[in-house]
Amino acid sequence: MKERLLKTFKNSHKTYAQNAFIQQKMQDTLLEKLKYYTNISYFPEILELGCGIGLFSHKITQHFSFKHFIALDIVDFIEYFNQTLLEFHLVDIEDFTKIKNFYQDTKNDLIISNAALQWINQESFLQQLPSIANKNCYLLIGVFGEKNFLEFQELFGIGLNYLNPQKYQKILEKDWNILEISQSLETLTFKNPLDVFRHIKNTGTNALNSIQITKQCLRDYTLKFDNKLTYAPLYILAQKK
Repeated sequence: MKERLLKTFKNSHKTYAQNAFIQQKMQDTLLEKLKYYTNISYFPEILELGCGIGLFSHKITQHFSFKHFIALDIVDFIEYFNQTLLEFHLVDIEDFTKIKNFYQDTKNDLIISNAALQWINQESFLQQLPSIANKNCYLLIGVFGEKNFLEFQELFGIGLNYLNPQKYQKILEKDWNILEISQSLETLTFKNPLDVFRHIKNTGTNALNSIQITKQCLRDYTLKFDNKLTYAPLYILAQKK
């Protein structure tokens, strides 16, 4: 999976921004939630997990000031970052030992992630985050829920280990005051089934599995789903106890 993930996201870096409609809508929703629940405009230490080409990173810099902003990703997207403003590091975020090395003398005041954590073992990873968070640190996460790509789950029997809101509540409540966990469904409609697969490829999310696209598979997709694709955004905002 990691090898496919590296390849697919690296290959889609030039097409991602033009095709990741839902992911960018999620970024805006997360910003709205953070502003709604807090009156804070300055976060000294910010960490972003799975920053991609930096779309969310740069939105954060437009709305909040900070002393230090570290952005991490498994793919080398350094060309998208001005290192005098944002400090990019090539890191597999599941290698938590490497992340902790950045925080020998300080901890975070805001930890953010959008459309990234569904690719990893979330339960294990989220339980480690308190060790790099200051008291009152905010945790702002956009991820995908159980009905994400439900068409592919039904037709091909493939999908990630998506979690439901109750699971996130259980994982986080020991160390975090949960301000909001909410979810929604977003449906994209395409002209034909090939455009569905092209969209997935252009956003790098075709790392799930190798699907053999046949004429029968395309016909089935149109007949069963009318060339629609479902996203299931899930939003989390919490504050360290």
